[in-house]
Amino acid sequence: MSEESGGIWTGIVAGACILVVVAIWIVLVFVVPVFGEMFADFGAELPGPTMLVLNLSGFLRTYFLGAAVLLCALIGLVGYAYSALRDSGDRTIAVTGMLGTLALLLILLCVIVAAMFLPVFRIGGTIGGSATGPAVEEPGEAEGE
Repeated sequence: MSEESGGIWTGIVAGACILVVVAIWIVLVFVVPVFGEMFADFGAELPGPTMLVLNLSGFLRTYFLGAAVLLCALIGLVGYAYSALRDSGDRTIAVTGMLGTLALLLILLCVIVAAMFLPVFRIGGTIGGSATGPAVEEPGEAEGE
């Protein structure tokens, strides 16, 4: 990889990391509370991962200013890592390091989204019935007894 293209790719990946961090922030602060209100209406017990994400969201909303400072620090850390890797001699290591960071952030975003849909899948399984038979009786079955 040429020196110039390595710097370009490192910059692109660093920018993508910042975008994913902001996306995670938006999901936790603005989207997850909507799911929390919906789940509260169900009144059912929520899975552990969902409770963890809801509690993290509540923490970020309660301590918004401190969490905003933390977000800025994270973005600054990514920027610092980008500049340190850009100035290093081996561009392949720089790009690989930033790609690893991006992959971890994307995995975190996917885990957050999956945790919020776990109760929906559980409710869907309850409504849809079990694998052994339908959840709702057929219209003619009750009359034959």
